[in-house]
Amino acid sequence: MKFQVGDPVYVMSTGEEGVISEFIGKDMAVVKVGTKPFHAFLSDLDHPYFRWFTQKKKTGKLPEVSSILPEKGSKRERVLPMGLYLLFFPEFQFDGFDEVVQRVKVFLLNETFGTVNFSYACQGKNGRIFSLDGDLRSGGDIYLHDLDFESASQHPRFEYSFTDPSDPRREAEGEWGLKPKRFFQKMDELRYANKAMFEHLLVEKLAERPRLEVVKPDLLTRKTEVLPQSAFDFRQARHQGSREVDLHIEKLCPDHNGMKASEILEIQLRACQKALDLAHATQQQALVLIHGVGKGSLRQEIHRLLDQTIWVKKYVHGYDNRYGYGATEVFFRS
Repeated sequence: MKFQVGDPVYVMSTGEEGVISEFIGKDMAVVKVGTKPFHAFLSDLDHPYFRWFTQKKKTGKLPEVSSILPEKGSKRERVLPMGLYLLFFPEFQFDGFDEVVQRVKVFLLNETFGTVNFSYACQGKNGRIFSLDGDLRSGGDIYLHDLDFESASQHPRFEYSFTDPSDPRREAEGEWGLKPKRFFQKMDELRYANKAMFEHLLVEKLAERPRLEVVKPDLLTRKTEVLPQSAFDFRQARHQGSREVDLHIEKLCPDHNGMKASEILEIQLRACQKALDLAHATQQQALVLIHGVGKGSLRQEIHRLLDQTIWVKKYVHGYDNRYGYGATEVFFRS
């Protein structure tokens, strides 16, 4: 059964906690709250573990209004090791012979020291079940969605990505699948250990993307430097020079499936740097960098690179009939 005699329970209709002392039929039980017993429907009862898990239990009498001090913004203590977790809370139902899983509630828990932006999606056998983008403060949790028994037992996949809003370079992403064997094993463990939930660690901490080093040439030494005859083929470079460069990953690396977002961004920035170097070497007046619209991460990194390039006079990002808002035009110093 979902409950047993002696189990602590939370009465949803009154917000009180008590202990089951006996059952009355299949649908009701006698619950003791303090020393007072009363009858309650099983559908109105729930395990209090999640409330204990996420909240500190309040004790004592309510304070007078005049004695309430301004909130100091204190955070609850972490109940799990550092990281970002998925929590699974199964709901059991007695079918007359045994307990069966009716559905599984899925939560996202932030046990890190900072707020994170997240992008979450759950893929089932027949396509996407649920997706959500948002932010989650430190020590916070958010209810995502339910999984019925059929979906939970058919190897659902959970796709996720996290970003630090104060430093977008710190990120983490990945995918995890709940295999049927693992799911049934966890259900048995919860049933026999009388626990309410199990968790899975998605990310321990956010890692900073590798920075692309931009080497600035020394203009004073550049004039007197004598390069070998074979160091630079001007004719070849002139032939390779282009008025515009498409930085979409499909154009740069056709076989990009399976690459991480950080790896794709690094390839695109290297191609951008190469195009800038080539345009400067061939004395081009301007160059169009096609980066697309998307979430704007590539555009921001390209503009940061342009700010650090000394032979860039200015660059313009606006609406263009040919590219929309998906391109930046760069003008070079003469």
